[in-house]
Amino acid sequence: MKIGIITYWDSDDNYGQLLQAYAMQQFLLKLGHKPELIRYKELPVTSSGFKISKLKSYITNFSSYVRFVLDRRTKAKYDRSVDNSKREFNKFRLTNLNMSAEEYDLKKITETPPEADAYICGSDQIWGGSLPYYLSFVPSDKIRIAYAPSFGGMNPFINGNATVIKDLLKKFRFIGVREESGAELLKENGFKDACQVVDPTLLLQQDDYIKLFETSVQTKRKSENAFVYLLGNPIEAGIDDVFAFINGQKLDYTYVASQGRVDGFEKKLLTIPQWIEAIASSKLVVTNSFHCVVFSLIFHRPFVFLPLAGSYKRMNNRIYELLDKVGLKQCVLTGKRMTLDYCIDFSAFDSYQRKERERSIKIMKSILG
Repeated sequence: MKIGIITYWDSDDNYGQLLQAYAMQQFLLKLGHKPELIRYKELPVTSSGFKISKLKSYITNFSSYVRFVLDRRTKAKYDRSVDNSKREFNKFRLTNLNMSAEEYDLKKITETPPEADAYICGSDQIWGGSLPYYLSFVPSDKIRIAYAPSFGGMNPFINGNATVIKDLLKKFRFIGVREESGAELLKENGFKDACQVVDPTLLLQQDDYIKLFETSVQTKRKSENAFVYLLGNPIEAGIDDVFAFINGQKLDYTYVASQGRVDGFEKKLLTIPQWIEAIASSKLVVTNSFHCVVFSLIFHRPFVFLPLAGSYKRMNNRIYELLDKVGLKQCVLTGKRMTLDYCIDFSAFDSYQRKERERSIKIMKSILG
């Protein structure tokens, strides 16, 4: 069966985004289907300059507004100084993803949608995006599946599209979201059969990912090296405290950053296979990324999760829910003092991953055959 998948796919620095798309395709291929990533791109968001209508808000939240403007300028400067092509994300897409020949915007995907027997939206935090991520473009006689999309802590049922979104969701054959909180939100809004499923990256195993890098950097040994991966979102911990802790462990480090993180520590630009290998071979992983935590679990690497701060705190729930299910909430940094237990028991995670993979296989087989 040909299956069209719509998700985020065009980043040049977010490793998890590309790997969740890869994992979804590999999972469907193992079930005997023909997945194709639909290359849909939303229109760029209009720049949010000063607006007189928001003057009261600016005055009330002046310090936050100033910090936002300065952060945006810093990020823009960083983006111009970093050659993201060295990460080779486009090469990974071309080599490892089956993608639609056409690239779609909202008008094109609505008027001439890509052909498939069934359509899947997910994974990633797409349910804060535009209506095509709710499969608005899919013909009425086709199968619609939501597999692990995330609301990202947002509530789409309180905005102007709420009625449209509810009408679209009623057409789905199956709705499985990535977080329990998302499933509860759906149930509160009338979708009683909505459930939680795992992120696609958890549907594959170590060997599935080792195949990506064993031809070039075949390294399964564990090193005396820490791997630090930070998205640009603010964290509760100070970056100086993070590296002081790593130095205190007498570890060298490899530091990779995404989305404009600017600080005084040396960073590297790794390819996706190298990024996975760096996690798999490290003695310690320190991150604020959901998918970096997932790969630390898959490869049984000790890790510390650095909670996001400010308005991004809502995105911590996806980590907390996962680690609570596998009994590893002690890996979350609390306060500013970092501690680490290198003897983490991953057996509960292994059992959880196995059961969830079998459950997802059963779900997909019942829907797709």
